[in-house]
Amino acid sequence: MGKVNPKYLANYKVKWVITNEPLDFFMRIARSFERHMERRMPGRVTFEIMTAEEYSNKYNDGVAIDRGDVLSMLRDNEIQLADMPVPIFTNIIKKRFAKKRDQFPDFVESDWSIIEMPFLFRNEQHATSFMQTSMGEELLYFRNLLAVKPMAIVSWGGTKLVAGDRAYARPKDFVGAKVHLKYQTAVAESIFESLGAEVTDDESAADMVETDMPSFDFSRKVITELNHSISSNVILASHEFWRNVIKCECDFREHTPEEEDGCLRKQLKRACNEATRDRDVWNSQMTREFREKCVRNGVKINQVCNLTAFKQKTAPVYEKFVPHFYNQDHICCDY
Repeated sequence: MGKVNPKYLANYKVKWVITNEPLDFFMRIARSFERHMERRMPGRVTFEIMTAEEYSNKYNDGVAIDRGDVLSMLRDNEIQLADMPVPIFTNIIKKRFAKKRDQFPDFVESDWSIIEMPFLFRNEQHATSFMQTSMGEELLYFRNLLAVKPMAIVSWGGTKLVAGDRAYARPKDFVGAKVHLKYQTAVAESIFESLGAEVTDDESAADMVETDMPSFDFSRKVITELNHSISSNVILASHEFWRNVIKCECDFREHTPEEEDGCLRKQLKRACNEATRDRDVWNSQMTREFREKCVRNGVKINQVCNLTAFKQKTAPVYEKFVPHFYNQDHICCDY
């Protein structure tokens, strides 16, 4: 650890509440963060990682909380860290800006949601690498008006799936089909509508459902792996904790190189980025195990068979949503 002024050598306790399903998957992300932080700054941060039920019983008099409570809990510094699916975070940002449209006439509502657009990345590793670039950082710190600090974006859980009673491997397979989306975002709706599908809120009436490997419940017997489309999750910190509770020289001046490795904020950020790249969270072995479980449960697995045709069909969606962050060096759609 680098040089630290003794008056800033406080130890901090961090509460992290897991509200997303599947709980074991998101718990792995949090535990990975904890391991990397302990290696970087032993003893400086004590993590208390809990499910929503555990937090409710211990700190909220048994009153249930859910994912909808997370942002207010972060804002009030009742918890210091949480994770949230990017599409949900995107929709909350969109609603917040809608209330302040006059103040922000140049707001581009797609800035966050583009991350889950298909064909942007070659694979999860490419997506994770992008998150570490200057463009990824620009997206991460893009204004959100929510009094939270985005720490990192995780591309997680393999690729997206559509599950139904038949394969959806070609663009024409989607024409006229009803699809239920895991998260109702403008980007996701536009992608499926460009393929000729109809988006429905009623899952029981849907011909197919959009999901991902960790969340698939094996209730439908045919899946198509959308091997061109990632799922993503954002790790959030309490702004109050980040800016006001943690005390450091960088509150007043730039660090010297000697001091930088001793900065708790920088080490938290680095540990968080390491956690996003940790293959123990989701790796190729887990993907193989998922496929093997599908076979054991009688689920037939299909792959998209003509990516060029899908690109052609969805091209107008990219023209609508991507330009603000499009860069040929990092994002691989090439219209």
